[in-house]
Amino acid sequence: MRLLACIAIGVIAGTAISGLSAIRRARKHDFAAATRKGRQSAFIAFLVTCLSTTVLFGWPWRPVVDTVMETVEDIVEVPAWIFFTTTKTEFRQVPTQVSRTELSVLSLVPMALVGALGALTQILILRTAWRWLG
Repeated sequence: MRLLACIAIGVIAGTAISGLSAIRRARKHDFAAATRKGRQSAFIAFLVTCLSTTVLFGWPWRPVVDTVMETVEDIVEVPAWIFFTTTKTEFRQVPTQVSRTELSVLSLVPMALVGALGALTQILILRTAWRWLG
């Protein structure tokens, strides 16, 4: 469902920014300019679809959780005599989880494929509109 939302966002943005101009030019029989504007709207649809996958899926970033050993000081009371205690500082290792995000190069491929699917959908919609309205 989120995948379809990404494609829909890209197609709507491509149509709103440059696709309507391509349809207008095709209706005036200026097909060279209409093709140029159609390619521009497909490129815009590709970019917006890729950006929407970043927002909705978090691609290409992925969270990584590492376990790091941290040295902690503890103050311990040690009995010295019958009623007396002395304080002693002990060091111990404690595991701590550290989270960070890193770039996953492998998720760039599906991100580009979803963007290409958005661009192809944009091209098909424009070609269909040219045939119906032209």
